[in-house]
Amino acid sequence: MQFRDKKLAFTAVWTVLVILAAMFANLKSTSSWAVLALIAAIPPTVLWIFWNAPAQSMSESIQRAKD
Repeated sequence: MQFRDKKLAFTAVWTVLVILAAMFANLKSTSSWAVLALIAAIPPTVLWIFWNAPAQSMSESIQRAKD
């Protein structure tokens, strides 16, 4: 699994879980939905900004040069 695909999968699972939690909580007010939107958006945003692929190792560099 590619690194980008892992981040995408985590984001999708997180969003679905937050939506399910909102449905079970039976939210009615606008402020509750605003808080839910922040909870749904902040972790995936931080993930996409700060979680980067590890640097290429020496053996990976050698393998790439051979190919």
